[in-house]
Amino acid sequence: GSGSLNLGGLTSLGAALRKLSCLRSFELNLAASGLLGLDGVVSIFSALQSLQDFVSLDLNVAKTRTDESCRAIGSGLASLQLKKLALNISNCWDMEEANMAVVVGGFPTTLESLALFAASSAVGDGNMSIVGQGLARLPLLKQVKLSLGSAPAVTRYGHGAVADALASIANLQSVSLDYGCSTSLGDDGLLAFCNRMPRMQKLNHLELKLSCCTHITDVGVVGIAQALEARPVRSLALVATFCNSVSHRSVEALAPTLAGVSELTLGLSGNTGRRGVRAVLANLTTSLEKLQIVCSGGRVLPEYLREEVLARGAVLGADVTARGTCWDA
Repeated sequence: GSGSLNLGGLTSLGAALRKLSCLRSFELNLAASGLLGLDGVVSIFSALQSLQDFVSLDLNVAKTRTDESCRAIGSGLASLQLKKLALNISNCWDMEEANMAVVVGGFPTTLESLALFAASSAVGDGNMSIVGQGLARLPLLKQVKLSLGSAPAVTRYGHGAVADALASIANLQSVSLDYGCSTSLGDDGLLAFCNRMPRMQKLNHLELKLSCCTHITDVGVVGIAQALEARPVRSLALVATFCNSVSHRSVEALAPTLAGVSELTLGLSGNTGRRGVRAVLANLTTSLEKLQIVCSGGRVLPEYLREEVLARGAVLGADVTARGTCWDA
């Protein structure tokens, strides 16, 4: 079975978990529980370690300022034979690099799926390098999701460190990078990933969430197009709504790379205009099964263009949605 609790009394919870011998997955939200104490951490991981079939953990960590608690999390994670881990440390806004290294260094080498939420204003290039080192030692990873939205101090060097690690994982099939509302991500940071993407030999699903990343321009989107030309994917989600510096020019460059996709989510600013949307529609083929186009930010687009999106989806036999704030009703 599975469990989900939001508690502060972790020691008693640990004792209760030991009795759930069939537990395979567990979700624990400690975001509102104040500082995370050493005894509670030790109790929880000790209990989970005793469960023979336990393979999936979703952990949202509260603020922790003690080296001991971070070491306990790291060693606790390392003690588990996890296949799936979702770890949210966004609330640990003051976590030092040394402590992050301990936590990330504890990621079990058995992991096949990892979601790491570290959207903290304290995250910089040093933290990103640590995350990259942690990813590089997980050879079985197939799915990675990183959420780094409000990390203003990260430069192209930090993004490059993570991208290098992703490119080194031979079995990697799915990558999701969420930079939503990043005040620092620009074309150079995005290109740091795009330039390494062709080395991801088994990649078939890519999700890039760039909404409100106002420093992204046509240069970054052309970089995505070039990466997809070298490494096509079957499923693509590119969300660049409110990126008002992205025009139809880069979307027209992107459009030919979409011919083979089966699932496509495309978020655009209205500034891409009719030419951008129509270029996408013209390159879609019958391999398409699901299409979602969201237009938000920038100038208003005519309602008849939305009808063209729906009609094109119907011709291709795809499940299609067209929504957003840009359509002129």
